[in-house]
Amino acid sequence: MDGIEASIIGLPEIKQYWENASTCPFDEASLRPTARDPHLQEVVEAAVEKWIWPGAQVLDIGCGDGTSSLRFANRAEIVHGVDFIPRYVEMARESARRLNVKNVEFSRADVMSLEEVRARIPQPDIVVTIRCLINLANWENQERAVRQIAATVKRGGLYVLSEGWSDGWDGLNKLRARCGLGPIELV
Repeated sequence: MDGIEASIIGLPEIKQYWENASTCPFDEASLRPTARDPHLQEVVEAAVEKWIWPGAQVLDIGCGDGTSSLRFANRAEIVHGVDFIPRYVEMARESARRLNVKNVEFSRADVMSLEEVRARIPQPDIVVTIRCLINLANWENQERAVRQIAATVKRGGLYVLSEGWSDGWDGLNKLRARCGLGPIELV
């Protein structure tokens, strides 16, 4: 999205960005478009994984290529990964087949309209979003998504989210500089 303010980018542009990104498993820097910093992704997944108890049913919204969902499947009874981009859903399914992971399934869904997910999947114990809501362009869409998530997770269940915020981004780049790593550019 090349530095354009998210507030002026609409959902069609964001969808197009991710549809384009889904055509290549790795970008020009040999990084996954869904996890530009593999070190940060590892930390985020490890932090989320601590909240997944054995026997839990997990819904991973915005699962992208399914890498996080597949990791979470090691702890959960079942993981349902959903993403808005059909190509990512296919990539996730193929990874699950290739790795022979049986307790994970992937389908297409829109975080702002989870009625169909609720009809197919009994209320999950845990809902996870990792850098999903940030793609919704404005607060109204993000609020709508959070309401949909709240209506989806089991009463007394857990919602775990990890989003990218500019202050966190700035802090991360300062830590990377102290470790001799270059900054992560905003997409």
